[in-house]
Amino acid sequence: MSWQPEGLIPPRAAGVLDSPLRRLISPRVPVLNWAGIRRGEDVLEIGPVPGYFTLALAARAAPGKVYAVELQSGMMAR
Repeated sequence: MSWQPEGLIPPRAAGVLDSPLRRLISPRVPVLNWAGIRRGEDVLEIGPVPGYFTLALAARAAPGKVYAVELQSGMMAR
């Protein structure tokens, strides 16, 4: 059994992370604007699976880099 920090979405529920409802209530562009991501910045994305923000971050930050680190190995297996 692996360690599961409180408050994280369990891997069995990962489908909600890239769903039409999420796109409705948490659209990418306003979130990136709020976060202040700008061209040329390097960005660290914690818990990127399923990649909901990753490509949008890469496009926004280019030519900067996006470093994506998934904390839950179960998410990678899905």
